[in-house]
Amino acid sequence: AVPATPKASQSPLGAATWLLQEKLKGHDAAKVYATYPEQEVRAWGEALWAPDDDAAIAHLRHALEVPQKGDMRMLVAHELAARLHARGDDAGAAAACDEVIHPRVYENYRAVVLPDCKQWSTSAPR
Repeated sequence: AVPATPKASQSPLGAATWLLQEKLKGHDAAKVYATYPEQEVRAWGEALWAPDDDAAIAHLRHALEVPQKGDMRMLVAHELAARLHARGDDAGAAAACDEVIHPRVYENYRAVVLPDCKQWSTSAPR
């Protein structure tokens, strides 16, 4: 069944968190993210439902490269850092975490993603 979609006027961060919830519930939300107006939301959805880690990482990097409002940059960067850290790429994780440690746009959820990034950044080779 197709899940109820987020409101069209929802911020990119709201849509991104909705997609994450749908992924955690095991729902397929491709019909939603494939046509979402904001590029970063589409790339986030592609990353969440990517067939493998390489594809997910590529989509997450794309989500950080596209022009955007910026409210979901820390969320995307944290997910990218987590995947890179899991692969043993601590330098890549630390680089991605720079978006969390020195955010372009501050959002309250930084408190949730910051501890991981601090840890991954200190374990990276200098």
